[in-house]
Formats: sequence, structure tokens, C-alpha cells
Amino acid sequence: MDEETLLTENSVKGILNFVEDGKAEFGQGLITYANENVVNWVTTLSDSFRVADDLGKLRFQFKVFHKPLFGWKGSYVVTSARAERAVSFENGVDGSIAEDCYFGMRAFSQGYK
Repeated sequence: MDEETLLTENSVKGILNFVEDGKAEFGQGLITYANENVVNWVTTLSDSFRVADDLGKLRFQFKVFHKPLFGWKGSYVVTSARAERAVSFENGVDGSIAEDCYFGMRAFSQGYK
């Protein structure tokens, strides 16, 4: 889990649903912002674009293509342990700038869904 991922009751339910479904090796949940009191409206509104991207582009690619064709974010990623070990986050300098996206692209290139 990355620094934005919060383990809530709903996120645990999502993980359990993913595991029980068993159709894919990788999944990605929804990240939301401003779940508490709004501290700064500008940053809160800016973050709303990330939620829209999550609900639009990212959900679409996984539902239709079962691949990260348009991108991959680090928040709320769930994987089978076997697939995570096979793909690995240990990718040296090549994978160090955007390790979550690099991980997703490696998984895609290895045929994972």
C-alpha cells in the first residue's frame, strides 16, 4: 500500500470481493479525497480530477481491456502474492521514477490481467 491508501471497512470489503471473484491477478480500487473537513478548496477541487480519472479512464480500461493501457496508479492496488512476486517491484533505476506505473506495465507485458 502506498501513502494515500487507507485501510477502511469498505476497502477491506473490496479486497475480499476481488479475492473471492478470482478472475484477475491484479485489481485497483477507487481513491477519494476530502472525506473529512475541506482544508483548502483549491487543492480539494484539483484532487477531484484524480477521482474522475479513476472512475473514468482507469475503470474503463480494466473493465473492457483487462489491461493498464492508459495508466496505472499506486493507490489501492491489490494483487495475488504469486503475481506480485513474479512481476516484482525490484526494477532498479529503470523503474524508480514511477514504480507503480512501471510495475503495471511489466505485469501487462507478462500477460497478467
